[in-house]
Amino acid sequence: EITVATGDTPGLVMPDGTTIAIEDGVLSATYELPVATEERLGGVIPDGETVTVDPDGTIHSSSAYVLPVADSETLGGVVPDEVTVTVDNDGTLRARVSYTLPKATGTVLGGIMVGDGLDCQDGLLSVTTFTDSEIEALTPMTGVTNGDEVGY
Repeated sequence: EITVATGDTPGLVMPDGTTIAIEDGVLSATYELPVATEERLGGVIPDGETVTVDPDGTIHSSSAYVLPVADSETLGGVVPDEVTVTVDNDGTLRARVSYTLPKATGTVLGGIMVGDGLDCQDGLLSVTTFTDSEIEALTPMTGVTNGDEVGY
C-alpha cells in the first residue's frame, strides 16, 4: 500500500505547482527570500562600505559611533565625578549640592530671621504696625527731638 508522505513517513507527495514543481520528471523547489523589515525576518544586502560580511557570514559595521562630550550647545555624554554628581542604577542623574545660605548684611545678600517688629506671610516681609497705645509705651530716646534723623 502507498501512503501520503509525512515528516516521519516516506510516501507520495503532490507538488503545489508554485513553490514545488515537476518538469520532465525533475522535482524542483523555488523560494524567494523576502526583504527584511522591522516586522519581518528576511534578507539584507550589505553596502560593502559601512556594512561588510566575512566569508563565514559574520556581519560587521565599519563605522563606529563616537558619543560627543556634552556642553551647553551639544547633546552628548558626561562623566559623573561620583561626589557632586552620581548616576543611580536605573540611569537617573543626581546632583549632590551642599549649600549654606549666608546671613544677610548691609553688603551680602542672604537670609534673615523674622524678629520683633517684623512679620512674614507667604514670603512677604513686613514691618509690624503698632497701635497708638503701643507707641506711647515705647521708651523715648534721650536727646532726640522730633524731626531729627536717627541712624544705627
